Amino acid sequence: MTNAQFATRLEAVKTRFVSVLDQRLDIMEFHSSAITSATEGRNALTAIQAQAHKIAGTAATFGFTQLGEAAQHADQAIAAFLAGRSDANSLEGLSDLIEHLMDETYAIVGHRQDSSDQAAQ
Repeated sequence: MTNAQFATRLEAVKTRFVSVLDQRLDIMEFHSSAITSATEGRNALTAIQAQAHKIAGTAATFGFTQLGEAAQHADQAIAAFLAGRSDANSLEGLSDLIEHLMDETYAIVGHRQDSSDQAAQ
């Protein structure tokens, strides 16, 4: 395989990653409003953590270092919270980390839905 062929294939895989990243963003957006819910919060955090973990594992491979770091921080913080290694006061900090992860994701996928867009869906 030539360097040009390799670069073409890598670009195709990167494009696929961004497409899947958009889907991961949709999942995180859906669950982010429920993280403070007494009944749904744990499930929402688990869903967001799963997406953060997947992003953290791949983002740097495609040159998205800041996204990878944001995902890793969110993944680790949510895991600690769910395992009871941090207190309920850290939920605000988790919200900030999740928001930062979503902002980094928005920067790559090229859009951010506002609440009126989400309500229309």
